[in-house]
Amino acid sequence: MPVGCGEPRARRPHGACDDVLRRPEHPYTRMLVSSVPGPGWEPSEVVRLRAEFARAGEAQ
Repeated sequence: MPVGCGEPRARRPHGACDDVLRRPEHPYTRMLVSSVPGPGWEPSEVVRLRAEFARAGEAQ
């Protein structure tokens, strides 16, 4: 089933659910997916991705 996710008012990633959630391309989607606890979850990765996303937003 296709899924769309991402930040409001932006071009949203789309495609097969597995593709979007397992291999997110957009920084915001990567940050969201990394925030979900599970096996191998690394909170420091969430912090790193949030900082990366914030820097990308400042550059625009």
